[in-house]
Amino acid sequence: MTDGARLALDPQVADILASERYARRSAELGRDLAGITDGLRSEDAAQRLSAVKALNALARAELSWLALPVRVHFLADGTRAGLRAALQAAAADDDGGKIVALLLNTVRHAAERYVTHPMWAPVSAPEEARTWQHWVGSWAGEHTEESAPAVKVEAAYLLAFCGDPRAWEVFQAVVPRRSAALGQLELAVLQYPGSISLSVAAALRELAERTAAAHPRQRFVADGICEALAEE
Repeated sequence: MTDGARLALDPQVADILASERYARRSAELGRDLAGITDGLRSEDAAQRLSAVKALNALARAELSWLALPVRVHFLADGTRAGLRAALQAAAADDDGGKIVALLLNTVRHAAERYVTHPMWAPVSAPEEARTWQHWVGSWAGEHTEESAPAVKVEAAYLLAFCGDPRAWEVFQAVVPRRSAALGQLELAVLQYPGSISLSVAAALRELAERTAAAHPRQRFVADGICEALAEE
C-alpha cells in the first residue's frame, strides 16, 4: 500500500500480466469464482459450505501475480455484499458456527493477503484498505456475541484488523476457555497493536502467563505475547 502515487510496475510483472499464461489462469479463476459466487447464494447449506471452502482456499493460496483476479474479485462491491449475505445465511445454520467461522477466516485472509499486502502496491490505492476496514468494522462485532469460540476468535481478529479495542476484550473472554486461541491472540498482537492501551497490554500479558501455566505447551506463544507487549 502507498500513501501517494502508485509504485511503478516491475517489467517482469508487466510481462506476466501480458502473457498467455496469465490470460489462461485469469479465465480459469473467473470460472471458479463465478461458481463460488453461485454456491454462496445457494439455499442448501452443504453447497454453501463447499463454496466457502473453495473461496477460503483461494484466499489462503500462495500469492503471485497470477492471482491478481482473486484480488480484483475481493475488491468488488458485489463480492463484499455476497460475503455479507453468506454470513447472514450461515448464522441461521445449525452447524455450531462452522460456516460462519470459515467465512470470517476467509475475510481475514482476503484482507491481509489481497487488500493490504505490500506486493500489490503497484496496483493498489489507499482507499482500498480503508474501505475494507470500514466494511469489516461495520459488522464484525456482531459475531462476538455468538456462542462458538471459533467464531468469536475470528471476529476478534477482524476487530483488531479494524483497530477496534473490543478485540482484546473478546480474546480475554475466549482464551481461558480455549487455550489454542492464544496463538491467534499472538498474531493479532503482532500485526495490529495500535488499539492496545497500557492497561490492556498488562491484562494480556497476565492472560498469557496464566494460560502458559495451565497449558505448558503454550509457553512459547505466551512468551511471544509478553515480549511484544513488554513495558518499555
